[in-house]
Amino acid sequence: MAEYEVIDREVVDQWGEEEGRAEVQAVHETSSDSYEVRMCYYQDNGRFGQSAPTIKPDVGTAQQAADAIAEMAEKARQARRQARLADIEELVDDVGYERAKELLADEASGEGK
Repeated sequence: MAEYEVIDREVVDQWGEEEGRAEVQAVHETSSDSYEVRMCYYQDNGRFGQSAPTIKPDVGTAQQAADAIAEMAEKARQARRQARLADIEELVDDVGYERAKELLADEASGEGK
């Protein structure tokens, strides 16, 4: 089962005693090191739901869900960029600036394969 680190979330619909909710999340899937957006829901008891979320079909909720997907996609892209920058900083620390430039240039040109 995949493990996700939640980067950010936005609630797009709620029900019950405010424990039941549909969310859009920007996540880091740790085993594959990918950054993604997921729609999920939490049951009335606050526990994570295992099936697809549903939302009210009204225009406001639908627009909020669409806006949240776009926002969480941007946050996932930013988190991926930050992770890549951290990897580059680590590379520079490990091999030095000039060697890191060479390695990155080789990778960019396809010679690093």
